[in-house]
Amino acid sequence: MIAVVGPTGAGKTTLVSLLPRFYDANHGAILLDEADMRRLTLEPLRRAISVVLRERLLFSVSVAGNLRCVKLWCTSSHCSWLYTENNAR
Repeated sequence: MIAVVGPTGAGKTTLVSLLPRFYDANHGAILLDEADMRRLTLEPLRRAISVVLRERLLFSVSVAGNLRCVKLWCTSSHCSWLYTENNAR
């Protein structure tokens, strides 16, 4: 288990967004056991990482788009079901 802490503006959110590859680095590379993270497939990588935030994090896309960030296999009908079952607001 790893905790990322630091003052405002230190890059905590950037780091936490880069590790599960919500974004890829514009310059340089993030290495995991000397392997470029961009060469890892998304689904196993995201299954291996858990992020617990103090505040909610949503991307400026649809609810379905946010669900697909976590569940890459999520179809439109499955996203609708999740939305309804969880009373998404």
